[in-house]
Amino acid sequence: MTQAVRPSQQGFTLLEIIAILILGSILAAFLAPYITTSVSQSTAPLVNLKKTLSAYQTMEAISADYRAMLDNAYATGTSVDLTALQTKIGSGNQNNSYGTYTVQENKFIQFTGNAEQASGATTLLKVRITDSAGNAYTTLFTRK
Repeated sequence: MTQAVRPSQQGFTLLEIIAILILGSILAAFLAPYITTSVSQSTAPLVNLKKTLSAYQTMEAISADYRAMLDNAYATGTSVDLTALQTKIGSGNQNNSYGTYTVQENKFIQFTGNAEQASGATTLLKVRITDSAGNAYTTLFTRK
C-alpha cells in the first residue's frame, strides 16, 4: 500500500502574522512619544552651549582688553584706567566689539570686612554680564 505524502509545513500561519503585527503596533504606540520627544529636544543642549559660549567669549574679550591695558600700564609705569574700561563695557543690553550681552553690574566697589559696598574710589571694578540663557559671569578688575 502506498501512503500519501504530506507536504512539510513551512512559514507562518496568517494568525501568527496578525498577532505579531498587533503586538508590534502596541509596542510602537508606547514608544513613539518617548522617541519623538528625544529627537525633538536633542538640539537643546547644543543651543544652550552656544549661548553660554557666546557670553564666555564676551567676558574673555573684556578680560583680554584689561590684560592689554595692564601690560601697557606696567610698561609705562602708570595705573590701569578702569574708568575707560567701565565706559567701554557699557550698561544694559550691548552689541559691540566684545559681543552681544547684557550688563547686570558695572560698578566700582570696595570690601569692608566680608561685605561688598559701592565705592567712589576707582580701584576695583566689578563687572557682571549675562547671556540670553540667563548664565551670569562676574569678574573683578583692579588697578595695578
